[in-house]
Amino acid sequence: MAADFIALDKTKTEGARIVALANALLGVRQNVAALNANAARMVDAGPDYKVLQARTGVSITYAGDLSTLLLYMEEIFNSNTTVAGADRLARLDEFIARIAGQ
Repeated sequence: MAADFIALDKTKTEGARIVALANALLGVRQNVAALNANAARMVDAGPDYKVLQARTGVSITYAGDLSTLLLYMEEIFNSNTTVAGADRLARLDEFIARIAGQ
């Protein structure tokens, strides 16, 4: 696909929505990369999730799950790893179901 810039008129409702979507996706990718990198540094060999627990407030029971969910998001949004359709949607749905709405 070509990488030419596509100018949209943000005074038009749908043009503004498309630009907002692109900006939101950019923010998601940046946040996923930063959070996954930070989570990787917060888990000691063993694995020991005490630092991750202290920095996020996650229950130690779910610290490993949180670490895995962040890795899933990194694979979907920022890697060249192939995550096939149904699996990709299941991972996104699990992340949303377990984290969103707090």
